[in-house]
Amino acid sequence: MTLLSAIGTQTGWEFQLRSADTNGVTQFQQYCRKHSIPLTVTRLYTLSELRTSDQYQITTAQEEALIAAFEAGYFNQPRETKLEGIAQELGISRQSLAERLRRGHRNLIVNTLLHQSK
Repeated sequence: MTLLSAIGTQTGWEFQLRSADTNGVTQFQQYCRKHSIPLTVTRLYTLSELRTSDQYQITTAQEEALIAAFEAGYFNQPRETKLEGIAQELGISRQSLAERLRRGHRNLIVNTLLHQSK
């Protein structure tokens, strides 16, 4: 079992764990019970369920734009491409691409870095 994150607040803990099978989850629950740590499992995912767009609540269009920009070197320093080239490759306007990237970044930040404060 791998601990991906643990966030403690005054009201309790939120754990994100990864396990190859359900035995790891069961052992973690037993450990918590044995040590009087209250635990409620709110969601279990199979690896096939963890698509990026679902997990981080980004749309398919945002995911496509982010990946295309990354693969084209847009996020490198110095940039290896401009938005116009990526937009043309995707068949959308530069403005549409910029908006998808902005919304995609926002959703990624909210659902990764700020997920505990939602």
